[in-house]
Amino acid sequence: MPLTVSASLEIHVINVSQGDSILIINRDLAKVKKAIEKVPGTTVPGKRIDWVPYAIEQKVPLTGTVKKALLVDGGYGWFGRDVLFKLRRHGVVEGKAGWCPNLYVMVSHFHDDHQMGLRDVLLRKVPGKTKKGKQQFVTRYVPGRIYLSPLADARNPGNTSFPLFKKAVRAVARAHPTQKTTVVEVGRGGVPAGRKDFTDPVGFDLGTGVVDDDGTPIPITVRMIAAGQSVHLEQARRLEPVPSKTSGKSVDENDRSLVFVLEYGSFRFFCGGDIAGDGMAFGGNPPDQSMPPIAKAVQAKKKKKAYGSKKKRRPKLGVSYTHADVETPLRTAMVQAYPELGWVAGEDWSPNAGHCTVMKASHHGSASSVDTYFLATLRPTVVAISSGIKLSNHGHPTDVVLRRLHRSVAAQWEDPFSTATPKEKVDNTVEQVYITEMTKLAKGVANPAKPLESRLIGDITIRPVDETIVAVRAASATAPAKLQVQVYGTGDVTRLVGDAGVKLPGYELMPGEPVDGMATAYRVGPWYHPDKV
Repeated sequence: MPLTVSASLEIHVINVSQGDSILIINRDLAKVKKAIEKVPGTTVPGKRIDWVPYAIEQKVPLTGTVKKALLVDGGYGWFGRDVLFKLRRHGVVEGKAGWCPNLYVMVSHFHDDHQMGLRDVLLRKVPGKTKKGKQQFVTRYVPGRIYLSPLADARNPGNTSFPLFKKAVRAVARAHPTQKTTVVEVGRGGVPAGRKDFTDPVGFDLGTGVVDDDGTPIPITVRMIAAGQSVHLEQARRLEPVPSKTSGKSVDENDRSLVFVLEYGSFRFFCGGDIAGDGMAFGGNPPDQSMPPIAKAVQAKKKKKAYGSKKKRRPKLGVSYTHADVETPLRTAMVQAYPELGWVAGEDWSPNAGHCTVMKASHHGSASSVDTYFLATLRPTVVAISSGIKLSNHGHPTDVVLRRLHRSVAAQWEDPFSTATPKEKVDNTVEQVYITEMTKLAKGVANPAKPLESRLIGDITIRPVDETIVAVRAASATAPAKLQVQVYGTGDVTRLVGDAGVKLPGYELMPGEPVDGMATAYRVGPWYHPDKV
């Protein structure tokens, strides 16, 4: 690989076990080189793409090398320290506390395995200080912005953890007269909360990456596609509400997830929080790749008034508790937002409408998510899955999702927009599935899912190669080029030993990829994947 190969954009899927935390960094590589040169005993690697992983393994301070960063979710509370370590080790924050205007935070939704760890990023305990018996906190890192669902929404969780998180957000929002967080509340469909004009969803930039052949810096941007259980349809200039499948007025928090696409030239990264699809035939899933039919839950409540002379129970009602199908309208939204782009010199390229090179599997690879039709719309080359140990283990990622992704099992997908009968087929484009970790046992019961040919690698780092982004932009139909992404891992897994050195009962992890031992800049990998479609 030539010396000029580099990677300015980093997407770190942090291993927070059964939860989500994604750190996106736009890196100044020239400053990385200077940082390495300052440390005695280190040597700048010959390939620029190796500079950052080498600096990480050699513990080279990377403060000042980050242009902008976006932290999406923080896992459960006990993983907050891991997220803090990642932020500090990668130079996103420095010191024990401070104002971080170039760090943005996003909360996909308010479930504990996504938001609780962020409290450790925003606040720190004051040792020994309490007020009326309650532990006191002060701000730790004050990010430039926080993107989240409206804090005052009546649909927000009624648990004990959400008010604590809301308090943390408000603390950083008033941390200092000028050095305080801007809280951006994202309303339904990804538009700013309270807006009646649905034409412009929330979007922001993370600076620029490599410079193209014309000397123009290529921007790195984030664009909302859905939120609040509604999808933004660009061409229709309207929102498409997604009907609930929960009973009564209850709302499934997963359905409200913020859904966004990260763009860098022709590279796109899809991130949908914990949204779901259909999970069955309506989502294009064959019988051997569909989730089992959900048994109807039965409610039996006492009726206050008597039937005849005696009080009787209310007749049993069958209610199916399932996630709303966000992926079906989202397919249309993706096609409208990202049309197919042919080979035009000086322009970015998209082989099919809705295409994303990399996909973070929604809801940790739950059986109701990552429908075949949705895959046939995005046609990703690389899929990353964040999963692991949980006390009430769900067995994520599920066997049916891995079968939908695996090329030898699902050689082709049906095109959801095909009008032919039967529908036309498209090739399964997934080159590789990467998983943070996966349980072999949960509470002593074997996990039914099989990793197939997936790679279990701990923290997952995905980096599009800068030079291929430039090459695609400069290509033509007669001289095409392929976008390429690099993937590597840390091999780190959840600690299954208690503080006293005793192994926690009932849990076991499937073996991951062998760790290199830091003989090179990479612990696990790297692998390179050309965008094949």
